[in-house]
Amino acid sequence: MLDFSASRKAAKWSEDVHRRAQAVKRLDFYRNNQREYLLDRIRALYPKEADVVGKYATTYGLTRAMVNDMALVFQTPCSVTISGTDAQQARLDEMLDATGFNRVMLQIDRYVELLGKVGVCPRWHTENGYLVLDILTPDRCIVEQDPQDHARALVVKYHISEMASTPNGMDSARWAVWTADEYREVRMSADGAEIETIASAPNPYRRVPVAWFSATTELDEFWPDEGNSIVDANELVNIRMTNLNIALDYQSFSTLVTRGLPESQSIPVGVTHRINIPVNPATAELAGDAQYITPSPMLLESWQILNEYITNVARLNGLSAQSFNRDSASFSSGYQLKLSKQDIMNRNTLKREFYRPSIRELVQLMMDCSTINTPFRYPDTADITTDFAEIAYEANPLEGEQLNAMRLSNGTTDRVMILMDQNPDLTEADAEALLAQIAERNAARRPQVVNDLDAALGLAEDAATE
Repeated sequence: MLDFSASRKAAKWSEDVHRRAQAVKRLDFYRNNQREYLLDRIRALYPKEADVVGKYATTYGLTRAMVNDMALVFQTPCSVTISGTDAQQARLDEMLDATGFNRVMLQIDRYVELLGKVGVCPRWHTENGYLVLDILTPDRCIVEQDPQDHARALVVKYHISEMASTPNGMDSARWAVWTADEYREVRMSADGAEIETIASAPNPYRRVPVAWFSATTELDEFWPDEGNSIVDANELVNIRMTNLNIALDYQSFSTLVTRGLPESQSIPVGVTHRINIPVNPATAELAGDAQYITPSPMLLESWQILNEYITNVARLNGLSAQSFNRDSASFSSGYQLKLSKQDIMNRNTLKREFYRPSIRELVQLMMDCSTINTPFRYPDTADITTDFAEIAYEANPLEGEQLNAMRLSNGTTDRVMILMDQNPDLTEADAEALLAQIAERNAARRPQVVNDLDAALGLAEDAATE
């Protein structure tokens, strides 16, 4: 009898392996490790010419450029506050700074754009006594879903990766397994079965200590089931760039074409060589022909088509063509530039609402991890507030100065407010003191400035003569 449960399990495992392989590919494209994928594509498209075409293989860092332009939520660091004592807030600020919290969040936002969903697991460095934030990308994670809430993971397994920069690194078959009750380190077989338990301990968090970040609402799946148009576009651009590279090479050198010459005849090639074509004794005619031709492919048209394709992909992902190409000449004002980025700014504003509960969960896990491993105590269930900074965009400095001048003349601002706006770290007292210093320096320099101006105009010599 056919075991349907076994075949279904094998099929589900195969799907998960494919999912993880796709995540690896996206990460490789983001890190600009694209060459092997391009060579595989060349072998599939041009099996007979793969060796020749492969020598011109050209990759293009499109994925990283677009993903980084799309991920703006943490471009300016956010602030996190808790409902606790001043000492607890101060200690939390120190921990967030020590773990590089905002740098991790910036990378998480980029990975969400790239991969769809990413986890963060706080871990205590037992030897040196500090907290580390592990980013769990989908390529090294396996989850078992809650049957009543498919977006919740009851069991999380992640690969404790071999240390890439340490030749005698960890065992690459080692996996960490978290459940609500237990933490285990195990070795797993190629089909996902646990074959050996290396270590186990009770779970002090009483829940799986992973905060998951995503910009979509899951329906019946844990991992978002969607493609990535940027990586797909990057693959196509790599092929087209390779073909364009070939065309440039072929146009740079002329090709020798012969007609009627014996195939066995050796023909020297080069600008200083001469080919002697014999005369047929019977007819007194040349026994063949030879000439150089220079291919003239439409290089400029091909380049324009390729760039139009790239800008169309940018538009589909919320990036305006001008802002993605950094073409500042297309804008007459900073306001126009801001409008050109409105779609991507709206997208990032919406992502904040998806990230708020994830940040609360992560910060609580970080505090729990510290409480478990140090004498200092954080609240068990703190009210955690995340204050996102405004999304910054490039502005024209001249426009800013003109706007400040208008506000000064209208009486809607003063120099103290302008200084504080230019340097948010300044208090009102600091700004007033700085303005006083500037005024004092200007007053001290004014006589010298007047003398220099008189000298330049020749007024000082006239006064001396009189």
